[in-house]
Amino acid sequence: MKKRKSLFSIHRWIGLIAATWLFLLGITGIFLDHDEWRWLKQTEVPESWLSSSMMRYLPATIMRYVVVDKKDSNHWIGGSERGLWKTSDRGLNWNKLPFPNNQHPQVTRLAKINTNERQMIVLATDDGLWTMNGLDSDIERLALKGKFISMVSPGSSEDEIIGVENFEKIFLAKIYIGIITHEVTSISNHESN
Repeated sequence: MKKRKSLFSIHRWIGLIAATWLFLLGITGIFLDHDEWRWLKQTEVPESWLSSSMMRYLPATIMRYVVVDKKDSNHWIGGSERGLWKTSDRGLNWNKLPFPNNQHPQVTRLAKINTNERQMIVLATDDGLWTMNGLDSDIERLALKGKFISMVSPGSSEDEIIGVENFEKIFLAKIYIGIITHEVTSISNHESN
């Protein structure tokens, strides 16, 4: 009888441990299945919580897209879902670049447009297109506020860019330098915005 009670107790503890493990797997699975949750990509934990193997991969998770100044190869701008940074020493030290009004859009791509000796950087984000008129200038909104822009690239002429909205709608945008105005034309269904 005593042996049966001890087996029952062991069985109960094994069941509780298995239930806890399945609960944790379910919760983490929910988090991993929702890429669209912005806070998941922007949340930071103390480095002391990370294992040594995770610390090796940490730099690759912060900087996904990099643009290098054509006049000074020490000056870079880099971005990812976590934000935008610049360096003046080839990546040894980085400083976060602020967006206007303390906004924090996720950077999905960068495009460098070379226009009349100026280097315009166009930022595709989950909140439209943003621009920098040179690697040392402030960030300004360009177009498509509130739209998820999944890709941006220089167009066929120096005053245009081509991009993709939400992985499905291709657009062409004309940029008039000096005045932040734009004209966005949908290529995929020939609508004009």
